[in-house]
Amino acid sequence: MGKAERRYAAVVLDANVVIAALIREQGLNRYIVSLAPIIYSFFYPVALSSEILKHTEEIARKAGRSEYEIRLALKAILKRVKPLPNEKVARYLSEAQGFVKDPDDAVYVASALHLRYEEGFKQAILVTWNKRDFDIWQLMERWVRVLDPREFYTNYLRPPFSPIRVRRLLCCTASLEKVVEAALLYIGEHHYLIVNSEPPNKVEIETPCYMILVEWDDREKGYCISPQLLATGECIEKAQQPITEERLREIELARQICKP
Repeated sequence: MGKAERRYAAVVLDANVVIAALIREQGLNRYIVSLAPIIYSFFYPVALSSEILKHTEEIARKAGRSEYEIRLALKAILKRVKPLPNEKVARYLSEAQGFVKDPDDAVYVASALHLRYEEGFKQAILVTWNKRDFDIWQLMERWVRVLDPREFYTNYLRPPFSPIRVRRLLCCTASLEKVVEAALLYIGEHHYLIVNSEPPNKVEIETPCYMILVEWDDREKGYCISPQLLATGECIEKAQQPITEERLREIELARQICKP
């Protein structure tokens, strides 16, 4: 997936990721907050800055630096990230409360909902070290994806890697629309968005647990459906569930659609 296509997603940073980046200069958290904003649009609620500044003394002690240095580092990090004013985030705070265990986390969900509903992003990715405090699947229905920094790096900042191999499916139908239908049946997911479309030869699809490349293959005279399971804890757990009769019927229907 190229740089241009990756801009379909907005990223919201939780304070715990920024704090971790301040404590350790080298490492995944610093890489994400420093370099990933070059690829994606990064945002933070303005309340994040004041929240972090409350803990400057503790952060400085853990980092082995002065409070002044920590404040400078925070300023440098946030320079690459776009602030979301309180008045924009506040509109979604009430709705956001329904998706979090800790009321203090609602501001991050509200930021993501604002980006989805008012800024025109196809999805918002909330990067946090406290995934267990969020209703992951309910948020996913609204295309707010909750990932920890490792999952964000693995799935969105490096070449695709599938933790569980999914066989490709050759689809010998001329209708790209029917191929997309077959692809969704094949993986057993129906909630999707189009990441990139180059009809009639290529389309990239994202679902809650898969990235799917559909591309015309001249040699095979058909569309090759290539699913890639997202390397997240909940998606791996879902993929490892015993296959049901309903899933077998969906797979068979996908194959029927794809027959020459």
